[in-house]
Amino acid sequence: MKTVATTIPAFIMAVGNRPDTWKLIFYTYLGIQYVCNEFRGWLEEYTLVERSMNRNGDYWDKAVEISFFKSLKVECVYPYKYKIRIEAAVSIFEYPET
Repeated sequence: MKTVATTIPAFIMAVGNRPDTWKLIFYTYLGIQYVCNEFRGWLEEYTLVERSMNRNGDYWDKAVEISFFKSLKVECVYPYKYKIRIEAAVSIFEYPET
C-alpha cells in the first residue's frame, strides 16, 4: 500500500518538528490511512493529533481552507525571513485582517 508507506514517514516528521505541547491536525483527502491498522496505531499514540478527513471521495470539503492557507504561505510566509517569532505572528495575524 504505497499511500500508507509514504504517510507514516510524513506523519513522524510532522510530529517530530513540533513541540510536544502543540496540537497537530492530520488531514487526508481519501482517508485510506485511517483504515490501515499500522497507521491507526501511530495516530493513537499521539493524543495531540486531531484527525481530519473529507467525506469519501469529496475533494471539495476543504477546498476553501486549503486555498486560504496556500495563499497565506505564498504571500506572507515564504517571501520573508522573520527574525523572531512575534514578527511572524503579527504578520500572519494581519494577513486576513487587513
